[in-house]
Order: sequence, then C-alpha cells, then structure tokens
Amino acid sequence: MRKYYSAGYIIVSIILIIGVGLAGVIPLAWRWLLVMGIFVLLLAFIGRDITGSEQAVRMRSGRVETRFAPGRIDGVLIDARNKISLSRLQLILWTVVVLSAWITLGLHRVSPILLGRTPASDVQVVEAVARCWPGVEKWASGRFAGRGSSWSR
Repeated sequence: MRKYYSAGYIIVSIILIIGVGLAGVIPLAWRWLLVMGIFVLLLAFIGRDITGSEQAVRMRSGRVETRFAPGRIDGVLIDARNKISLSRLQLILWTVVVLSAWITLGLHRVSPILLGRTPASDVQVVEAVARCWPGVEKWASGRFAGRGSSWSR
C-alpha cells in the first residue's frame, strides 16, 4: 500500500503546479518561486518514502504488525553507497530550477489562451510582419512557391 503514496504525491503536485502556474493574479516571479517550492516539497516527501523502512510493532494483543517509519527528508540525495553525493545534489537543483522555470513560463504563456484573450490572430500577425518585411504576404498566401523556388520542393 505504501508504494502508491509517491504517485499520490506526484498527482497532488501536478494539480498544485497547474493551479499556481495559471493564477494570473500572482506575479510571475512569485509563481516561479511557488512552483520551485512545490517541487522541493515533492522531492522531500518522495525522499522520506525512499529512505523509510518497515518496522515490526508488537500490538497489545501479542500480534506483530509492520508499520512504515518515514526516513530522511533528503532521501533523494542519497546514492547506492548510502552517502549524499554532490553530483546528485547538483542534478536535482538544476532540474528543479530549470524545470520549474520552463513550466511556469509555459503556463504563463498558455493562460491568456485558456481565458479566451488571445493577443492577436494569425491574420493580424501576418499583416504586422508584412508592414516590416515586403514580400512576406506573397509567401503567406502561397503564391511565393513558383519556378525555381526552394519553397516549392
């Protein structure tokens, strides 16, 4: 039964990350810090499950049951030699920083689309680019693919 706790932690973390990432009222930098905090909490809970152990407990009735005793919070940093390695620390820190930034920015960019407030349609973008770059309207309309053009291949 204990092996499913990590899956529950991951599902709850995904729900929290999506909720925080799509919260437009919170400034972007604070959302990034909150997502990083959620990642760190997720790793702490998973670390407790990784280093935890089953212990035998004698009940009053004389029966012996096994109960889970949680381990260390930094359990994800412990390698196969049962030591904390610097390389694993760097791997986890860089993963938390980069992945949280990528997810936060992605959710920040998607939130206006989900709310129905798209900044511009494709036609407006092509018209704006056409003002700056003459000839792009021919390419965008499909008339650019003529003889000797690399676009027609």
